[in-house]
Amino acid sequence: MLNSLKNPYPFFDELVYNLKVIFGISLFLFLFILFFQPFELRDFEFNDQLLIIAGFGGITFLILCLNNIVLPSIFPKVFLKGNWRLYKDILLNFVSWAFLAIAFNFYARYVGLISITFHLSFRIILLGLIPVVSIIVLHQFKIYKIGFQKIRELVKTTAAPYDLAVPEKEIEFITENKSENFNVSLSNLVIIKSANNYIEIYVNDNGNIKKKLIRSTLVYAENLLKSHSNIIRCHRTTLVNRDYIVKLVSSSQGVSLQLKNMEEKVHISRQYIMQVKEAIKSR
Repeated sequence: MLNSLKNPYPFFDELVYNLKVIFGISLFLFLFILFFQPFELRDFEFNDQLLIIAGFGGITFLILCLNNIVLPSIFPKVFLKGNWRLYKDILLNFVSWAFLAIAFNFYARYVGLISITFHLSFRIILLGLIPVVSIIVLHQFKIYKIGFQKIRELVKTTAAPYDLAVPEKEIEFITENKSENFNVSLSNLVIIKSANNYIEIYVNDNGNIKKKLIRSTLVYAENLLKSHSNIIRCHRTTLVNRDYIVKLVSSSQGVSLQLKNMEEKVHISRQYIMQVKEAIKSR
């Protein structure tokens, strides 16, 4: 428990932030006394009462500025973030409370002309606790806000380089007799050719093209792959994966495709030439 008091604790030496917080707390105290009237100012008119009550807010502003702005600027090494500890923060708040309690009692007695009794003095001491509790709560809120922002930044910086890998899409070809179903990843699928009552599926296996013959139709394969834009028809008997197209080759026999890792060229029907060219451009 005692060791925890020596833990590092943030001290906010931001001038604008501290002025906003202190001014807000002083204004809140003024409104609190005005509406709840913890003591009566019978010997004064209403306008004079407002001035006296405003004096409590002014005292609050001056003391909190002294302890949270002036002293840190005079003794920066004491209030340095690396040297600031929890017990120092507790001590600073206790000193602020003591100064406020003493100042409020003297001000109420000699300016407000209030007869100070033990009971009233106790209430004024508790009144001095309001600014201290307020500044502790606001500082804690800022600490949590900074911590939350750091967590968000940490999540962004750690998540960006390590995007979750998307599982590679696998295509399952179901044969007519359902006894020789065949699975292949979409990225390894090169071409599919019709062969009477069968289809030939050419698959890339680490740079080697292997052929799998299964009993099915090209219409079935085309319907199975119609949602994948990289699979296009280039001939009435052939579907090709555009990602494997190297170039178009023109010859006296027509236009054909040169594919990666394949010596054999794939013929393109005249009616599909424009479609294939557009598919290559959109890669």
